[in-house]
Amino acid sequence: VISRSMTTRQEVTSAQQRLQNNGIDSIIVEQRR
Repeated sequence: VISRSMTTRQEVTSAQQRLQNNGIDSIIVEQRR
């Protein structure tokens, strides 16, 4: 069970980082335009 919770936490953190990176990229693109 502990291993499962750890993997889920890593997946959630990675997903959040992806969303944050995508948001930053979109903002930079908008500013460049």
